[in-house]
Amino acid sequence: GKIFDGFNGFAAEMGHMVINFEGRECGCGKRGCLEAYCSAPAFVKETKRIMRLYPETLMWKEVDGDLERVRGKTAFKALENGDKYAKLIIDNFVDFLAVAVENVINTFQPDVVSIGGGMSREGEVILKPLRERVYHKTFGIDGMRTKITAAEFKNDAGIIGAALLGLQYEK
Repeated sequence: GKIFDGFNGFAAEMGHMVINFEGRECGCGKRGCLEAYCSAPAFVKETKRIMRLYPETLMWKEVDGDLERVRGKTAFKALENGDKYAKLIIDNFVDFLAVAVENVINTFQPDVVSIGGGMSREGEVILKPLRERVYHKTFGIDGMRTKITAAEFKNDAGIIGAALLGLQYEK
């Protein structure tokens, strides 16, 4: 019934869970944080990287040949048209996210894991393959598994959570 924030208020900062200890540099100064792989800015950066490597990708059409127009939706729109490079980006995103979700589930066995942030707007395009990957690598039994959903408040989940945290300490 309470937000878990640890003894000092800094717990459950899942974005800074390391999922690849020799991985990408994160804004926090560490390497391999979930945020460096699975935030919307990281997704856009990876989309641009793949586009530079593969000029034949349909993603170039989505942005009229201008990398500055790349957004989180760029790869998803290209995926709708069967672009294999967009699929590669999204599959890699889901793979990295799965590692973090698996760790959370195997550590805490929560009732629900809610995926928030801008990427959660993609719904089942991300959630369906995420569930498939996670359920193969987590402990539990059928009928008693952690539900994986998009956060109800999508990108506003963090703001709303911060407000609720403040209310929790007001009591």
